[in-house]
Amino acid sequence: MIRMEMTARLLGIRVSGGVDEFRDLLEALYQLVPQEVGTEPLPADMLGNRVLGLCYDLRHAARGDHGVVLTEDSIVCDITGDGHESVDLKTAVCYYEVLYPELCYQLMGIEYLIERRCLELTRKNYRDPYALKGAWDMVTTLSRQPQAAFLRCMREALPAARFAGLLDAMEHGWRNLSGMYVQYLDHLNLEFLRMRPEQREGQFDRIIQRMTGYAAQDDYQEMARTLEADATRYRAAVNDLELDEEDGYPEEYDW
Repeated sequence: MIRMEMTARLLGIRVSGGVDEFRDLLEALYQLVPQEVGTEPLPADMLGNRVLGLCYDLRHAARGDHGVVLTEDSIVCDITGDGHESVDLKTAVCYYEVLYPELCYQLMGIEYLIERRCLELTRKNYRDPYALKGAWDMVTTLSRQPQAAFLRCMREALPAARFAGLLDAMEHGWRNLSGMYVQYLDHLNLEFLRMRPEQREGQFDRIIQRMTGYAAQDDYQEMARTLEADATRYRAAVNDLELDEEDGYPEEYDW
């Protein structure tokens, strides 16, 4: 089972699971992400690119590049036929850490890609995912494993009212992300990095609400105007431009 838990300083989420679980998820996600992106990618295509970032982490985690721990458990079973006895088990669990805003975007991106895949399979524009071909196939069900693990993690971390707000923002706002310039995600990641742990604790639901409601956010509107002006000036696609922030991503994270 894939599990998620908050890191010690609340900077992100530790994602853990077995090698086979990570590889199964990786294979499913690769089938979700479009294989080709146009010469001028739309903001929606950037969702797929960030999901590929999740795939990169999963692939390296499955190799043990990020970290591996041994977990101990026991089961009661009849191995020899002479009666039930307790058997100790040791399992290797791989893990990696990811920034909280980044993971939220990736999870909502997965939902967007699932719907797009289902629509392509049926070639009809139904809005109910359970009416679509592919809604119950292995790619779809495996791809939703991280969402279940995330919701379990956040339900334990937040009071009921805040968890309900977080769930509502993700459930009703993920389609909005297809129009968001991905540089805003980098802006939220870097802003989250600059916060103290006690500040981050109060932003878990708010970050998602800002992301899904990006069009009404003053900082997004200002950033979008700057990016569009620069794209015109340099004759470039907006998504090819880098975010101009005073401080970028650090080489190491104090999780």
